[in-house]
Amino acid sequence: MNYLTLIHHLDTAVQLVSKLYALGGEIFSITAMLWCLNIIASMIKKTYQAGYAIGSFYRQYLHQHCKWVAIHLVALIVLIIQMFWEGCIYMYQNRQKYYKVVNDIRNDIGMLFAYRYLIN
Repeated sequence: MNYLTLIHHLDTAVQLVSKLYALGGEIFSITAMLWCLNIIASMIKKTYQAGYAIGSFYRQYLHQHCKWVAIHLVALIVLIIQMFWEGCIYMYQNRQKYYKVVNDIRNDIGMLFAYRYLIN
């Protein structure tokens, strides 16, 4: 056997090893992808189960109470808005009186920070 034949066989062996290495890398990549998909699927399954359990508990024990609170909360908000609107109308109709009161308060506060000279 001469060196040329030995180099040819060595080249074939290197090509075979590189093909096996590439095949191993692809198998590893596919395995990693499938493992990640399995984890994602199990997380989705557990999330669904937790949501189903919480939903069943809510519907069985809490729904009536939460519904009552929501309805009364909306009614309270509507009442507060109506009272606010009526207050705005009252303030607008009596705005001159409030302007005078606010202006007096502003002047009183301004006088606290001003020095008064006594003129004899």
